[in-house]
Amino acid sequence: MGTPWPPRGPDDLNDDKRARIRRDVLAGIRPRGPRLGDHAFAVLTVLAAPAPHIVRALVSLGLVATVVASATVASADALPDEPLYGVKLASEQVRLRLAVTPVDRAAVRLSMAEHRLAEAERLALAGREPEALFATSAYGTHLAQAAAELARIERLEVEGPTLVQRLKERLLDQQQRAADVAAHLASDPASARSAPLFESVASAAPQGTGGTLSERIAEHAASVTDQVAAVAEQRAQEQPAEPVEPAVAAAEAEPSAAPVAAARVDPAKPAAAEAPRPEPRRPEAVGAVTLPEPTTAAEPASGDDRAREAERRQQDAARQAAERGAAEREAERKRAETARQAEDAGDFQKKLAELRRKFLAALEQIKQKQREAHDAADTAKERGKKTPSPAPDKKGR
Repeated sequence: MGTPWPPRGPDDLNDDKRARIRRDVLAGIRPRGPRLGDHAFAVLTVLAAPAPHIVRALVSLGLVATVVASATVASADALPDEPLYGVKLASEQVRLRLAVTPVDRAAVRLSMAEHRLAEAERLALAGREPEALFATSAYGTHLAQAAAELARIERLEVEGPTLVQRLKERLLDQQQRAADVAAHLASDPASARSAPLFESVASAAPQGTGGTLSERIAEHAASVTDQVAAVAEQRAQEQPAEPVEPAVAAAEAEPSAAPVAAARVDPAKPAAAEAPRPEPRRPEAVGAVTLPEPTTAAEPASGDDRAREAERRQQDAARQAAERGAAEREAERKRAETARQAEDAGDFQKKLAELRRKFLAALEQIKQKQREAHDAADTAKERGKKTPSPAPDKKGR
């Protein structure tokens, strides 16, 4: 036998043989499926990547919720001309949309009516009668809509008489508050014109004897809107249709320029003209003899006399100039006073016209609220007349 070949090591294989051996080994290995640890690692990898984005989103949502809640709380006492009043109305509409049961909707409607009554009170005390008229009309509309929901509660007998009694107490509190406000407004001459608005709110109590509570509340709400519409129409008719031009008053108050013109002196002429000297009296004739003319004494022509005369003339001229300046300043003051009075009269007429425009706009909105209140009252009456049919039991009886 010959000599055996020496054993070969990894260094004796070329690159092609190494690649072939690697392929053969890998082909013989069976693939392994993912285990529980692999799945857990994949989940952790996915969650770890967007964690900062999730944190930012949660923080942003928290800030938005905080701002919205703060704006809602701050807008609780907002009036119609304030920036947060829109937030207040929007929050009320959100509450109304989230209310799914008649009980919740009746409570929200009654709360909205309370808000409009409080706004009417503050506006009336501030002397803003057109806005107070509209707020009182909106109170009647929300009250009628609450009566419509109350009629459904009465028909379905939801919550029994407990809820009805609670709503009744809230209405009584509103009317007592309106009576107090009416008395307070009537005691002040500046706000006595707004007292009838709250008297109409407190005029009819909901604890009448005829009909159901919802029907009485609906009739009361319709009566409130009718009285508010009558007051608004009366206020609109009391205002002037167009502003009066103040030209007549300005013409009457315009001072005459004749005294000023008369006081002016031509500067080219001497300020104080000398009086003409009287001619010397000629002697009368005695018979055929004529007496000689008397000789006049020579006038002094010294320089001091001429200087004193010139100084006197300058003083007279300065005095007349001062008088002219005072007359011109007085005339200018009178013209400025006349212009100011005319401007004040024009501003007053503009304010009256703007107040009339507000009353007319409020009247249109009040009429719309009046129609809505009557529709809600009719709805409450229709719901109160309907009686639910008894549901059959499980045995079909």
